[in-house]
Amino acid sequence: MTSLAQRLAITGEPSYVSSPTATSVQFLVHTRLLPSGALSCTRVLVDPTGIHDVEFDESSRTKLRAEFERVLRELKVRMVPAPQDYVAARIHAAMATHALAGKTHTPSVQRALGLIAKPDGPVAHPTQVLSPVPDAAARVERSIALHTEPELNPILPTKEEIDAVGDYVSKHTAASDEPVVTVGFVDPTLKALREAMNVACTRATLDRLALQLRDTALVFANTRRPELALDAVAVADALDVAGEGGAAPDRVPFVFGLFYKFALVQREYSKAQGAAK
Repeated sequence: MTSLAQRLAITGEPSYVSSPTATSVQFLVHTRLLPSGALSCTRVLVDPTGIHDVEFDESSRTKLRAEFERVLRELKVRMVPAPQDYVAARIHAAMATHALAGKTHTPSVQRALGLIAKPDGPVAHPTQVLSPVPDAAARVERSIALHTEPELNPILPTKEEIDAVGDYVSKHTAASDEPVVTVGFVDPTLKALREAMNVACTRATLDRLALQLRDTALVFANTRRPELALDAVAVADALDVAGEGGAAPDRVPFVFGLFYKFALVQREYSKAQGAAK
């Protein structure tokens, strides 16, 4: 049987993507091997709204490894290899989002980004080769456990998603409603929370989460956690069809856990604030 590492093997000089952060910021490093043997490196800091920073220089594999170790140590973000054309496609997508928002770059940044050739046509995420995942349904069912992994634990809903959930829950529950854990009893707050998740989880939300899961699957694969990599891909596949013939977003345990852990923290904070008055 072909191993997961073999299925994700990269041809040629790799570029790099990072695991996601709590603010959905990621590091992308596009590399090109120069005739001198040095690496032409364009480092791009992105989030779903566009590009935040760009740096360009020539480096080496040794220097890159040291840089990535420092990023992991100081920022708790892990960099892993990905195909060059895929990273180029991600950077060009971020450039398009940036331009659509009416944002511009300095001439030096424009020159650095101009060195990255735009791929011909769409480029699939490297982990797409792992789909369909064996035992996908069981993997999705246990996916709430993925929140305990350091690479996924920082992921939180956006402010807009949190506000959408909060507004919906406040309009559909009474002030006296308290969560009750009782077999067979429909907790009104929990019911409203689930409904609110489905309102807040737009297609853009689901696409963002699926991408973060696929990038993290690369991290799992590169740190010898193949089962977790397959779990992450299975959930990403489920999010691709959630609400469009697939399960509603709130029925994907990973999504439920994302909002529920925030709701619990917020509730405890509110209680503490009330007790302090």
